[in-house]
Amino acid sequence: MREALRYLREITYVVLVVAAITCFILGYHLGQAYMAQEVEARRVKIDHLKKEILGLEDRVKELEDELMELKSKNSELLKVRETLKSRINELTSKLEKVTEELKEAKRVAEEEKAHGAELEAKLSKLSRAVEVLKADKELLVALKAEVPETREDAERFWNDTRELIERIDPNMAPMIDKILYYLDSYFDWIEAAPPENATREEVCEWLLNYTTNFEAQQYGRAIQDFRSAAYNLIISHLNEVLIALEEVR
Repeated sequence: MREALRYLREITYVVLVVAAITCFILGYHLGQAYMAQEVEARRVKIDHLKKEILGLEDRVKELEDELMELKSKNSELLKVRETLKSRINELTSKLEKVTEELKEAKRVAEEEKAHGAELEAKLSKLSRAVEVLKADKELLVALKAEVPETREDAERFWNDTRELIERIDPNMAPMIDKILYYLDSYFDWIEAAPPENATREEVCEWLLNYTTNFEAQQYGRAIQDFRSAAYNLIISHLNEVLIALEEVR
């Protein structure tokens, strides 16, 4: 009887050992399979992130190229502005000199009772030309000024510029209205900029948002359109002054 019990215990022990070994082997293989799946999932995610980073780097390069192009255009406009400023100063000096000459001629004409009306008309025309050039000089100052980098200052700057252009050429006022219309969209994007300690992905995502934000982009384009039109307006005024000078000579 004792032998049978001992034999039964040994059999039970062997069965338990075999069961434990089997469970261990099954657990090991299941763990390996799970780890393989986890490694594969992480590899796929890493490959996806690498592709996203490459795409963002390409977009950043495109934005940098666009920025360089805008800087080049702005540099050209600055040269035009300085040339126009110099030309206006030169013509203003000539106009003032001719105006004084006409005033003297008018005085002589009044004394002689001849050609008074003609000289009066020429003097009036040149006086108006001088006033136009003075306004153009104010406009050049506005064009030379840097656009403020805060929402409130920018809005004040463009409202002041609108008052000025309203006096010079009311037909150009809608161009300022367009700038003011897109101003909030642009500064909404600016104020959403990530902090200085932001990750590269956060910065790239912010820059990428600009390319899909049509209204924010239109703010800068509207400013460029206005500046180009303003320079053309000043050039046309200079041509009118030159014609007026030729008429009085």
